[in-house]
Amino acid sequence: MEVGPVAKTRPPTRNRSVAPYREAGQRVTLYGQSYRAGVVHSSAHDQRRQKRMERERAAEPEVLKDSFSKQCLGEYACREDAEQSATRWSRQPCF
Repeated sequence: MEVGPVAKTRPPTRNRSVAPYREAGQRVTLYGQSYRAGVVHSSAHDQRRQKRMERERAAEPEVLKDSFSKQCLGEYACREDAEQSATRWSRQPCF
């Protein structure tokens, strides 16, 4: 169900609108007890979360490059040390 804006602490601006909210509720039973459960959804929170995910995704190539540079492109005493470092780096989980 659409609730609309919950609070109007400051007027909307060109870059920041008043966030509309939606809610849903129902009765649930947990461990033999009956409860009323409610969920509130904020569109503004979704937008912030989406922007954050996009920034993190855009930064991934740099993070991988830095990680690779630190672990594999150093100077090694012998070929075996370099190969061990490359193997350790290749086993790291992907983002």
